[in-house]
Amino acid sequence: KLTVYAANVADQDYIDPPDTMDADFTTSFTAWVDVCTLTYTPIYQIQGSGLSAAIVGTVTTQGVVVGDFEGSASQSGFYMQDLTGDGNTATSDGIFVYTGSNNFVSVGQVVRVTGYARERYNQTTLNGSNSNTAVVPAANISPCGTGSIAPVDVSMPFATLTTPEQYEGMLVRFPQALTIAEYFNYDRYGEIVLGLPFEGQSRLYTATSVVEPGAPAIDLAYQNSLRRITLDDVNSAQNPAILRHPNGQPFSLSNLFRGGDIVQNAIGVLGYDFNLYRIMPTGPADYTAVNHRPADRPDVGGSMQIAAMNTLNYFLTADYPTGDPLDNKCGPLQNMECRGGDSDQTAELTRQRTKLLQALYGLDASVIGLNEVENTTGVEPLADIVAGLNELYGYPAYAYIDTGTIGT
Repeated sequence: KLTVYAANVADQDYIDPPDTMDADFTTSFTAWVDVCTLTYTPIYQIQGSGLSAAIVGTVTTQGVVVGDFEGSASQSGFYMQDLTGDGNTATSDGIFVYTGSNNFVSVGQVVRVTGYARERYNQTTLNGSNSNTAVVPAANISPCGTGSIAPVDVSMPFATLTTPEQYEGMLVRFPQALTIAEYFNYDRYGEIVLGLPFEGQSRLYTATSVVEPGAPAIDLAYQNSLRRITLDDVNSAQNPAILRHPNGQPFSLSNLFRGGDIVQNAIGVLGYDFNLYRIMPTGPADYTAVNHRPADRPDVGGSMQIAAMNTLNYFLTADYPTGDPLDNKCGPLQNMECRGGDSDQTAELTRQRTKLLQALYGLDASVIGLNEVENTTGVEPLADIVAGLNELYGYPAYAYIDTGTIGT
């Protein structure tokens, strides 16, 4: 049993410790002592130099909030970084704290956090317990002042595919002039791939567009992967109403980008999600448009134009709700799911058909190859498309090759 008398204690906040501390010593002592003065486990020790957390289990650590994405559909938490670091480039000084839909902190706060250190979807994280869905509660997060950290400059090409791990959870900046290499997932998830082109190239190209298939293409594809980083929008919502431009403003027809345009000084926290290292932006990047859309199509010679177009599932057979037997009436054997307009939205096929015909009419090509058209016995979407096009032209401009059903 330990007895501490107030007269023998010099404190600054005029809150005296209790006269006695016995079995309830921890509770009494914590209420009296400023938790921000207690020892803690530095973030870099938790991270270690490997791909997984070096320390697993309940820990207390401290750092400054460098990325606050609490409540976002993507991260649902915040990133904190050690104020000084250990000077070892192999160990990250940052870590992610999962708080779910809560909003506990803001950027620039120095906080002390107690949580369960673990890998959450392969990103070192503090959870409330050993579970991906366990949030760190407010009671485990203590404010300890304010601070700031300068971003670490990161350059490509990376030495290996896992080199970015040493920056996981840290505030970073990519100072190089990177080009917009891919935007396949931009409209759906707000993701843009930034790439560092090889000397003499305007952007990263698919390997087999540059070298022969086989070993040379495999090697070039690997080299390409060391020159790519994904710029996220920290949203993860499918088909969001507003898309983030690299310059930090909403994407619009007056604020757009094209493949090959330049993005420099992309800044944010380097996170890991959906099997990719990502920049979780905390500010705008410098954007320069260099690949301007031509006012007119170039004259490449010749007299015949050949085009190809993905119709994005042009089905004449309606798509019924899953489980409805009418929804499995497509394909050569009429036993596969249909992908046409929704059966309860009768105008959907009309809208799709109108847009498709206008696009094909605008191509004005001599030959057009179409992808993703219905392949069902007794249904011929090409006949419908040709009829619509010929109506627009006012004469039989097109015919189609009737192959019948092919494959599956």
